[in-house]
Amino acid sequence: MRLLKNSLLRLVPIIIFLLISLFSNGQNQLNGLWKSTYVTSYTIADTGILYTRILLNIEDTIVTLKNFDGIFKEKLIFTNSGFIDQENKKLIFNQNSDKEKIYPIIIEQDYLKFNLSENPKEEITLKKLNPSNLNIDKAELEDILVTNFISGDFSYYDEFMAIEFSKDSSMLITNSLKSYLSVLDKWTLLSFGNELFLYLSDFGPMVHIESIADGQMDFSDEYDTIYNGSFKITETDVKFNTELLVGLWEQETPDTTGISAIPVKMYDKDYYVNEIWEYTDQQATKYSQFFVRKSPWKTSRNNEILILESMDDRRFRILSLDEDKLVVERMNRYGEVYEDAFLRKKSEPKPTTLRKYLK
Repeated sequence: MRLLKNSLLRLVPIIIFLLISLFSNGQNQLNGLWKSTYVTSYTIADTGILYTRILLNIEDTIVTLKNFDGIFKEKLIFTNSGFIDQENKKLIFNQNSDKEKIYPIIIEQDYLKFNLSENPKEEITLKKLNPSNLNIDKAELEDILVTNFISGDFSYYDEFMAIEFSKDSSMLITNSLKSYLSVLDKWTLLSFGNELFLYLSDFGPMVHIESIADGQMDFSDEYDTIYNGSFKITETDVKFNTELLVGLWEQETPDTTGISAIPVKMYDKDYYVNEIWEYTDQQATKYSQFFVRKSPWKTSRNNEILILESMDDRRFRILSLDEDKLVVERMNRYGEVYEDAFLRKKSEPKPTTLRKYLK
């Protein structure tokens, strides 16, 4: 009997430790970083889903909320601090003031939900993040992205992308002119605690960077696996010698679409049937139909994308370039991408008139 009693006494500290641990875990089950998946808006007529970029950090009784939506439209990052009653599952912001807000929260597996407003009713859903434990900080990763060529993919876009990130927060897809990729034109890295997030444009995702190893960065988004993907550091690959652009280039096959709709009263005005481009070191001049337009020009770092800064033709993708021929990919007014070729010319362009051309 004495032996049994002594054994039970030795177990008492262990039992107390286990009870304290269970109680502590119960109290702190919400501790950690939560990332928004979406906001659901309920009205009498409809239910809508809005992608949003909000982080919520919970540490014992302290709560910090940050909303990053719209930061490329000169909106400030909205930050609010508050408290949480983990036992009664309530978030409290602006406590003991006339702006105090109390939000009852609902926990469903790894998801946390609460109502942002009642009229209209908006409910935000957040998912708890798994810590990534990255061995790199924000400044180091920024330097890697802006000093290297990057290749990668998103499940959502379903195609390989070659990307250039710039220090001015601009980014450029260099291997495609497709209109749905053109929205990816801004980027920034965000940090919260020990976690890093890559935010791509106001129309793109804010993905959680999960791992970085061997020149590859893997990321995911809690909204849906459609934004899962990875980026890789690739070798420097300068595609073309753009010094060859300097000079005159005439469209190999003229585009005569719409000639029949031109009013007869304009038939005797100067008219360029073939589109002609003249490039100097800094300026591009376009001779097309009844107009002559000028624009500064530059290229992407890999010389694949030709960028015109103040013209309807904003961007060409160079497919080939030599002394005598330039082949590009360009986009028409309907968003359709097509191939066009230009031949080098030596003489200055001279307009004709539609009347002479149509004879």
